[in-house]
Amino acid sequence: MERLLTAVGLPVKERCTGVERSGKDEGNHANPVEDNDKYATSETTTDEVEMLRAELKAKTEELQTTHQNYEEFMAVSYELERAFTSENEELKSENEELKRLIDKIQVSIR
Repeated sequence: MERLLTAVGLPVKERCTGVERSGKDEGNHANPVEDNDKYATSETTTDEVEMLRAELKAKTEELQTTHQNYEEFMAVSYELERAFTSENEELKSENEELKRLIDKIQVSIR
């Protein structure tokens, strides 16, 4: 009878004293509400873990995309730097050649 009362969540009173018993630590009788809380907590924890895994996967993919974009940017940046350096050298040599021609023209005008 005590098991039945405990199972449905009703308080169990001692026959002689009339004191209510909690249902805890009374043999193999467990409070069913506590068991349900454990399952609910486990289910909630599982849902949270799945949500965190999904977030982690999304962040990982985002990070991978960012990393690939960075590598592409660095490659293009390096190529541009080489092109500008090469162009700068060409411009310097053309500038020197123009200076020599201007000097020749000035000498011939005098």
